[in-house]
Parts: sequence; C-alpha cells; structure tokens
Amino acid sequence: CGQFSDLYNKYPQVGRFLIATLFYEASASNVTFVATLWLTHIGFPLDMVGSYVSVFVVSMIPGPFMQLVTAPRIGLKNSLILCLSANVVTVILFFVLGRVTFIAWCFAPIFGFMFGWFHAASNALYSAIIPGGREASLMGLNLFCGVVLAWLPSLVITVGNETGYLLLTVMICPFFWFIGIVVLSTMDMEKAYDDIALDADKRQKAHFSTK
Repeated sequence: CGQFSDLYNKYPQVGRFLIATLFYEASASNVTFVATLWLTHIGFPLDMVGSYVSVFVVSMIPGPFMQLVTAPRIGLKNSLILCLSANVVTVILFFVLGRVTFIAWCFAPIFGFMFGWFHAASNALYSAIIPGGREASLMGLNLFCGVVLAWLPSLVITVGNETGYLLLTVMICPFFWFIGIVVLSTMDMEKAYDDIALDADKRQKAHFSTK
C-alpha cells in the first residue's frame, strides 16, 4: 500500500506511465498470438506461419535503433507515443489489407521493427523517471502491470474467432494501444523530472529532451 500511496502523492507521473502500461503491454503481449491466429484464418499453412514469426523476431533486432534517432529529437515520451501510434496504424492496415499472402508477408518485417522500437522506447522512458533507490521495486511493479491485463485481449479474440467476429475483436489490440497513448499524453515530463530531483544523488538523470 505504501508503494501505491507514494506513486499517487510523490510520483504521479510514474503512476500514469504504469496505467498506460496496463493497456499497451496487454496488447503487445498478444500480437504474436493474434497474428498467427489471423494468418491461419486467412489460409496460411502452419509451416509458413512459423516462417512468418521467424521473420518477425529477426526484424526486431534493428528496431531499437529507431529509438536512438527519435528520442534525442522529440523526447522519450513522444518517441513512445509515436511508436505506439505507428503500431496502431500498422496493425489496422494488416487486418484490413493482409488477406492477400504477399501483402501479409510485407507486414512481417514491419511488425518486427516496430516491436523492437517499442520495447526500447518503453524501457527508456520508464528508466528515466524512476526515483532513485526504488529501481528494483518499481521495475517489479512495471512487470506486474505489463501482465495483469494480458489475458483480456486473447480471451476477447478467442471468443470472436469462435463466434465469427474475429475481424471485429482483433481491433482490441489497437484500441488498447490507443488508451495507452491517451494516458501517456497526460504525462508531464518536466514534473516527472522534478519529482525525482531529490533523488539525484542516487541515480543520474537522463539527458533527453523533456518534450
């Protein structure tokens, strides 16, 4: 209870980040499941689905370099918001246009690149706003927030698949990302840095734009 009280009273910007994490991590953790379910739905053979996932995973490797490009220019928060927005657009286009095999394959490296960027952007932002001396406990709380709603998208999508409304229910993924974007947009990075200023002797403040 003391941890949550401190987040509310002393570190509200960290609390907002964790609320956003509840939603966008729940969506992110289900993307591979959703993609494979969708590919099977449109007629991909199982061996091709495995190859698709392999391309996705390999394409994650260069993704973090996008964080190196965007964060110094637009700030840590805006880099994550930009990444999530790009994911929303990409996923919606995939479900709308990805019924053709060739087009579906074109999305595999894009998905991978986006998710490599996503994890780098999310971790960088959180690392920058954690108060000194609380890194371990708050990292644990971040992991908890990342999985607490992870069951919901898969449940909704499974029900949609069984009832014939798969295309409608898969949109829960971009919807959860959108909620995360809205919550992140309310964060005040200047205030977040001010909140941890007293802990400056315990950790080094990240030298990125506060936009």
